[in-house]
Amino acid sequence: MWLDADGEEVGIFSITDSENTRLAINHNELASKSLPKPLGPGVHTMRVMATKTTMKCYIDAERVANVPAVEGFRPTDLAVLLDPWDEEGNPMLLGTFRYAEGGKTLREQLAETGKIISHGILFDSGSAKIKAESYKTLADVAALLTDDPALKLSIEGHTDSDGSDESNMTLSQSRADAVRTYLMDSYKIDGARLKTKGWGESKPIDANATPEGKANNRRVEFVKL
Repeated sequence: MWLDADGEEVGIFSITDSENTRLAINHNELASKSLPKPLGPGVHTMRVMATKTTMKCYIDAERVANVPAVEGFRPTDLAVLLDPWDEEGNPMLLGTFRYAEGGKTLREQLAETGKIISHGILFDSGSAKIKAESYKTLADVAALLTDDPALKLSIEGHTDSDGSDESNMTLSQSRADAVRTYLMDSYKIDGARLKTKGWGESKPIDANATPEGKANNRRVEFVKL
């Protein structure tokens, strides 16, 4: 939920009964959609991408709302409400909440800095298995490569400082390789256009002293070749 300065609700994005989604701004319903099938057990992701005038909402990789024109929406606070399913031994839990400022397209980032720093490609802990909530970010990278056939990228994995230097180096390389394989298999990107490199924990962009800093250091970068 989004709140104004008085704590009043000015917007809500919700999912009920494991399948019915709803987006309302200033008490006006702008989108409602049922998922292709109810969510099963496990971890799922709600995601909102917004500008001053547009909003897109996702449940996992499924886009459930695409609003091209949002007017008069100026929230100041966020709130999260859970109505937990009362099932013994199967609690509803909330975690990994992220609020991030964007503003630049992938193409603009690449043009300005020569690389894209992505925190939107996630893996199982200690593994190179790509999580489903990463697919939208990977689709955007694939679209960039498809639109510019001459573009070549180095896919570079980075970890936080947990674990040994050697294991982190191996893990970051495996994750970079997994991203390359996914782009080749899912979007038919020529492998000759994609190189990979694992840097482990050797190139932090934040301190590893806090959970937030570690999360910033866990990333995949796409560097223009």
